Amino acid sequence: MLEAALHRSDIVWLRTDRDRATWFAPVPAGSPAGPSGSLLVVAGGPEPELGDLAAPPAPLHVILRSKGDGRRLLVLPATAAELVPPSSSVTQPPGEGSDAGDPWTAATALLRAERIGGGPDIVSRWRAESRIWLIRPAGRPVESPDRPPPTTLVAEVVRPLP
Repeated sequence: MLEAALHRSDIVWLRTDRDRATWFAPVPAGSPAGPSGSLLVVAGGPEPELGDLAAPPAPLHVILRSKGDGRRLLVLPATAAELVPPSSSVTQPPGEGSDAGDPWTAATALLRAERIGGGPDIVSRWRAESRIWLIRPAGRPVESPDRPPPTTLVAEVVRPLP
């Protein structure tokens, strides 16, 4: 269900103390960037600011919505880990040099493939100005097509005063 929802979503909402929308890249099986079913996001610099996802003010949840009608597909509890760039001052293109199996380098290749625009220097800008996060869904969905949100979220009718 998670893999299908990742492919049906073009943005992800991250819920901590509030909901934040951002673009993402899914992690494919066998990638050094992280385990399959995880997702990658870039925060800060030229990208939306998402705060410290490793120590959020409230539990982290991933909200995946449909590309077509925007309805919620899944709401999952998650954990986040920051990926740090390799210590070398120049990042090699994926598949070249000693950084080829590095999680940060693999993540930037996946993210660059999903990024619309940004220019040829976007990876250098991410290195200097941004944080790359590996988001790992952890646990059963809080909401899904077979687990809708609780009905307690419906507002009560307010009657006017006489």
